[in-house]
Amino acid sequence: MSNTIPASVLESKRIVGHRTTAPSCALTKLRHEVAVLQAKHDAANRWGMTRLLWEKVVSRMTPDQKQAELDALCKMWEGAKAIEGDVNAWLPEQWDALYGMLHPLYVWWSREDDARFEAWEGPVPQAQAGHEPSSAPWAYSLRESVFDVRREARERYRKEYPRHPALAALEEWRRPISELRLSADLITARSQLRMLEEAEVRSA
Repeated sequence: MSNTIPASVLESKRIVGHRTTAPSCALTKLRHEVAVLQAKHDAANRWGMTRLLWEKVVSRMTPDQKQAELDALCKMWEGAKAIEGDVNAWLPEQWDALYGMLHPLYVWWSREDDARFEAWEGPVPQAQAGHEPSSAPWAYSLRESVFDVRREARERYRKEYPRHPALAALEEWRRPISELRLSADLITARSQLRMLEEAEVRSA
């Protein structure tokens, strides 16, 4: 008698094995995704609390203290940029922390910079007496002229008083995903995981 297992039996075993392996792989993948989301959510929560505390600290600083902190953080940015691509290069989380600390100081600096520019620029062209700028025929050309004058003045001012490159980089910074967004994603992933686990138990 032959001991050869029929091909149909082997195929059925292969199908059963595939059916039992596929859900397990999906479960493993989803559990990993939930763990990653949980870690990101916890990090976002810590970052959010730290950011709020830092903003309160900054709000109590004097202008000189704010400028000193801003200068120190800009120096830190220069040091981090100098080692980009190196083995000791900063991680994304470290950049997020630096930009998070820079942001409230940047908001303060921008207000101060606008005030300095207004004082540096002097008076701007005004509407003619007795005319409503919105209805006068020369209103559009005057507004356009004023815009061009201010833009050119801003460019001259910036050449004379350059902005630190760290502040320009801050404007390009993409903030970390919010804790609320991560919470929603985590709830969805956990729900999917629970449904998959229940389905596997029923099929066992």
